[in-house]
Amino acid sequence: MTPEPIRYWSSNGVRSGLLVNRGRRWLYIMLMDYPIKIRRVPVSAIQSIQALKLKGQPYPVTRAVNIFKRSVKRCYGTLRKAPKDVRKALS
Repeated sequence: MTPEPIRYWSSNGVRSGLLVNRGRRWLYIMLMDYPIKIRRVPVSAIQSIQALKLKGQPYPVTRAVNIFKRSVKRCYGTLRKAPKDVRKALS
């Protein structure tokens, strides 16, 4: 599944992120929050997820992935030191 740029409302506030994988019971999302990692959220939380928009159009996936890659490099020093699931989602 290709990542989808999303906006996620949680108890900690609103975060931008990528919807990495959608299963039967869980959604796997990567939020722009320190540390950048894949978080598992129940499918019932789909009501608190909205597609990210840029000037009324769907947010470009390649642009979002590049922004996340830059942030991962800042967080972990290099992309190779990031967790394996994060590297897989960004490749």
